[in-house]
Amino acid sequence: MKKIPVWMGNLLKAVFFSIIFLMLLVTVSYILRPYSGSASRKNLCGFYAEEEDSLDVVFIGSSAVFTFWEPMEFWKKYGVASYDFATGTMPPQVVKYCLKEIKKTQDPELFVIDLRTFNAAETGYYQDRSIKNMDHEVPLRNVTDNFKYSLNRLQMIADCVPDTYDKIPYYLDIIKYHTEWTRLKDKQSLLFAVNDSHDSLKGFKFVDAVKEVEFKDQSKVESTKPLSERLDAIFYDLLDYCKEEDLQVLFLVNSYCQAKGHKETYNYMADVIEEYGFDFLNTNDYYKEIGLDYTTDYYDQSHVNIFGADKYTEFLGEYLMNHYTFEDKRGQEAYASWNEDYEVWSEGVKELKASIQAKIDAREAE
Repeated sequence: MKKIPVWMGNLLKAVFFSIIFLMLLVTVSYILRPYSGSASRKNLCGFYAEEEDSLDVVFIGSSAVFTFWEPMEFWKKYGVASYDFATGTMPPQVVKYCLKEIKKTQDPELFVIDLRTFNAAETGYYQDRSIKNMDHEVPLRNVTDNFKYSLNRLQMIADCVPDTYDKIPYYLDIIKYHTEWTRLKDKQSLLFAVNDSHDSLKGFKFVDAVKEVEFKDQSKVESTKPLSERLDAIFYDLLDYCKEEDLQVLFLVNSYCQAKGHKETYNYMADVIEEYGFDFLNTNDYYKEIGLDYTTDYYDQSHVNIFGADKYTEFLGEYLMNHYTFEDKRGQEAYASWNEDYEVWSEGVKELKASIQAKIDAREAE
């Protein structure tokens, strides 16, 4: 038998070593990524753990998604599988890449896109008040650091992270988290070794808090206010992508303490969305139908607690069932785990409601 040339043997060894090294590097990188203090990692890794082509509806956006929409209650009532693909303060420029990432493994009947990401970028600031939310490191990393390594992730970083930033630690995030070696011994971190980990809440986040908020009815506001030039370009690019891919999309505004300027911006966006032939819903205009109690159902001006989420999901769930067609998958063997997840959800909700109710009772007793 003819011997393999020495140079070829060395080349094969080098290739084999490189493959093993890269596999270990990726695994360690996934483990070192932080998960505490944010729902972002749990949510996105939970999405990757879902069976392929199993989701009927995917919600995309920021905390306005994972605190409002209850996938497990929608499942219990209608047998429709949904998921909250959401990260804290999601920058609007990454939404298109979220759609691309979702489409790799899922082919949902409907995408629901949270438009509050645009208003947060337009009017809100994060820790550094000289940088808008859409360009701050934390909101960006909430997305980039939780995607699996892929060409889509590389393209997202190239297009969405400002050129003034050092992008290398975004492409290879182990550079940023290389001091977190203790995570290699942490059981929770080890669950993310392949960047997926089952989430029984389907992307929802439990928040144990309540706050009385002030709501102003802006439903009669008909004036419009355009987005900034940069945000407008991002918005049109997103619409063009959805049109090109022939996606069924509902552009949504969750019901919060909306300012007049926000409503004017949504009115502008609604007109453009209608021109593209997509659906739009500002649930702030239906606050009476939803029945939200602004003394008990919120935990800050922008987010509901579990009591508000119940009412919101009931309203929006009925709206979705009346406007779109979904198959009831309750009883199907492939979805048996969803019934198991509902039991986990129910137990968590029971404890959460008891805790929040105790806070409400204590406040009223003062």
